Amino acid sequence: MKKNKKLLPDPEPVNFKEWRAANKILKKAVKLIHEKGWQQGETEPCSQLCLATAIEQASLEKKYSFVDFNYAREAVSRILNVPRDPVANPSDPLAVPYWGRHFMEWNDTPGRTKEQVTDALYAASVLADELAASSKH
Repeated sequence: MKKNKKLLPDPEPVNFKEWRAANKILKKAVKLIHEKGWQQGETEPCSQLCLATAIEQASLEKKYSFVDFNYAREAVSRILNVPRDPVANPSDPLAVPYWGRHFMEWNDTPGRTKEQVTDALYAASVLADELAASSKH
């Protein structure tokens, strides 16, 4: 007599959800810059967003996990070819370096444009989508 096997769904691919969330965070970051405006070189909080603050606000809007946020950071890091995590700077008075230091420095490079920033965020969202798709294989 044959036992009925319970059909279990295929396990979800590793990292699929995180890369998909990263894709959504990064698309939202582009949208926020278009809605609120882009800023460069500000040292005080303002209503416009730079690359780093756009990613941060986008991740907070839907309460994505910190892991999802880090996947978004990873995609941007790969596109910009900068470290994802801050490298200690001995002249920095902060005991804990700002997580978005390298993104901020890239954003604030003289001559950088809003279009370059939004293009980079969009390219990172595409990369995250590709990585989600490749995790299925």
